[in-house]
This record gives sequence, C-alpha cells and structure tokens, in this order.
Amino acid sequence: MHNTDAVRSPGQATGGLWAPAVANLLLGVVAIVPGWCLWWWATHPTTPSHRAAEALLGAAGSGALLLALAFVVDVLMPRQEAWRIQPWLGMTVLIPVPFALALAVGWI
Repeated sequence: MHNTDAVRSPGQATGGLWAPAVANLLLGVVAIVPGWCLWWWATHPTTPSHRAAEALLGAAGSGALLLALAFVVDVLMPRQEAWRIQPWLGMTVLIPVPFALALAVGWI
C-alpha cells in the first residue's frame, strides 16, 4: 500500500518526465511568436520595409522573453524544488515542436 502523505526526498520530481515535457511544450507555444517573426523575415528577404525591422524587433523581444522563461522553468524551478535538473534541460529540445507542427499543418 502506498502512503500518499509521504514527503518527497530531495531530487525526486513528481511526474517523472511528464512535468518537464509538458512545461517545455507550453514554452513552445510561446516560442511560436519569435519563430513566426524569424520565419516571416527569412521568407521575405527582398522586402526592405518597416515590416522587416518590426519582424526582427518582435523576434528579439519575444525571444528574450522566451529565454528568460526557459531559464526560470528549466533551471531555477527545479533547483528550488531540489529536483534533478537533467530531465528539465533535456526536454528543452521540445520547445520548437509546437512551431514546427503549426508550420507543417499550415497554420503559419
């Protein structure tokens, strides 16, 4: 019989790999914004207008926000909870998945 009131030992994350995977996929939803800005800029190279500057500015601003969020979610949060950091950092490869899926399906 399992004791549900048991205290977690340090380094033991609840949910195994699910928590880091879901957290990084949700970060990937945020990553659609800088991904779209960079995709638009790369596919419209001959458009020397304010839109190109806006796309780069949007990519830089939202990309900086994404990096800050990823640092909090994948580094600071596991350290605060005394969880192993390796699964969280390993799941960062899932961040571009929502953008790639949206691009493949044709939503972008």
